[in-house]
Amino acid sequence: MPTIVLASQSASRRRLLESAGITPKIIVSNVDEDTEFFNSMKPEDMVIALAITKAHTVREQIHYPAIIIGCDSTFEFEGESLG
Repeated sequence: MPTIVLASQSASRRRLLESAGITPKIIVSNVDEDTEFFNSMKPEDMVIALAITKAHTVREQIHYPAIIIGCDSTFEFEGESLG
């Protein structure tokens, strides 16, 4: 069975998985989220791009079968991402 990897340092995401009976291996991607590339996107596109980038970055760091969960979230107000 592949290892479940959470590409996030979010304690709430880890707790959510653990509450479902999943104990993930945590590997932080260290993706720089504050770049012009990501900040120029609409919030809904930005969170998808960041989640995919985090998952792919972690994938490059491991050499075993794994299910990698990459996540991101933002608070959007009037089309602007506020963190």
